Amino acid sequence: MVVYNYGMGGVWGVALAATESEVVETFPELEVVLETPLWMTQDRQRQLRCDRASTWHSLAHIPTGSRRS
Repeated sequence: MVVYNYGMGGVWGVALAATESEVVETFPELEVVLETPLWMTQDRQRQLRCDRASTWHSLAHIPTGSRRS
């Protein structure tokens, strides 16, 4: 899972990548979260993982020129 922390909370999602560093290098504003936060319910986890249209992002589909350095 990934989170964008905007100061008063965060926006959670799922990013598919070969490595954790690929996510961080491509989107430095995101934090990779390896363990589920204690407050996150199983329903919310399921929602994040199942709603591929709005929350799953495969870094493999981002054109190379669009990636940040």
